[in-house]
Amino acid sequence: MKIDIKECGGYGDILDIYQDQRFAGFGESAYQFADAVRAHGAAALGLREIGGMPKDAPAGTILVLRGNGKANLSSKDGDISVISGVSGGCIICYNDGAMKLVADPSVWESGEYAGILMGMFQPIARR
Repeated sequence: MKIDIKECGGYGDILDIYQDQRFAGFGESAYQFADAVRAHGAAALGLREIGGMPKDAPAGTILVLRGNGKANLSSKDGDISVISGVSGGCIICYNDGAMKLVADPSVWESGEYAGILMGMFQPIARR
């Protein structure tokens, strides 16, 4: 079953990136989501950028990746998914379906996934 950001009532202050003027000009590739967040400032979009390794990111974190021709991701478009957790040495993410990524930091630092991490973002709490 596909559930997208609109159906869930938004993520941070984002409801529909295709209608949101803050994302105009950033819709060519999935990895441009990270560029748009940095251009406007994460807080202005109801987000905060987090660092570290994807394996350590809390569930619910948006993971933005650039394809490199090695990680089974589109070299042209990259990928945006939401991290669910870590199981069996894999980071479990969801977009249109489940996706497993190797959790080992060495793969992200100098191995097959080197250079694909474009950003990780979480919604900030609003009062």
